[in-house]
Amino acid sequence: MEYFLEKLRMSRSVKDDQISIESKQAKNDRRPTKIFHSQLQYPSPTFIDKVLLSRSLKVKRTEGEGIAEFSNSEFVQQCLRTHNELRLRHEVPPLQLCYKLCDLAQYWANHLAHTDDFYYRKFRDVGENLLCRWSYVPDFDITGEQVARYWYSEIKYYDFFLDPSILHVQAGHFSQMVWRSSSDFGVGKARTRCGKIIVVAMYKPAGNVLGEFQSNVLPHPLPADSASPQASASSSST
Repeated sequence: MEYFLEKLRMSRSVKDDQISIESKQAKNDRRPTKIFHSQLQYPSPTFIDKVLLSRSLKVKRTEGEGIAEFSNSEFVQQCLRTHNELRLRHEVPPLQLCYKLCDLAQYWANHLAHTDDFYYRKFRDVGENLLCRWSYVPDFDITGEQVARYWYSEIKYYDFFLDPSILHVQAGHFSQMVWRSSSDFGVGKARTRCGKIIVVAMYKPAGNVLGEFQSNVLPHPLPADSASPQASASSSST
């Protein structure tokens, strides 16, 4: 009888040790993951040329802080100014800088840079222009004016007398830029790990709406600009 009692005590002791070990492991597994501040990429011009190291984030700011931050970005101001200079040729109202669209554009540029991908997001009622450029030159960059003029150079593919029910697939960047009904604008820029620059521009209300091209994309009397720097691009609107 004593033999069986001793075996039972030994069995319980082994189980208690196993439970203790498993509890310690579970406790260790619940330790919080440390995320260093240098790993975070915020959607703002302050980080406009940095690579996204962890994941894309959206940061809450007050409206005044957002407007001031993007208003102080030379790239954003150049791109907006060139957009409006080119829109003036078509006698359409100037675009207004929208910090919420800038946040959205920078967020998406960060995402594309982090994933090393290139496609549009399909945000509701927001038009979108994309550009991706790469060079062998170390630390190369692209200005806001160069971006806008590259998109505008697609005017050479645009037929102002085409049936309005047909989408101008080869000139989508140009038509969105000068779309008369679009009033708000935002833009963001990011750099991938391999050095590619990705630019995302957002417009609201969205352009490139079937059946509305002739009333929103107006001819102008001035000659079209010559081609801009080489780049790959994609445009969409939702």
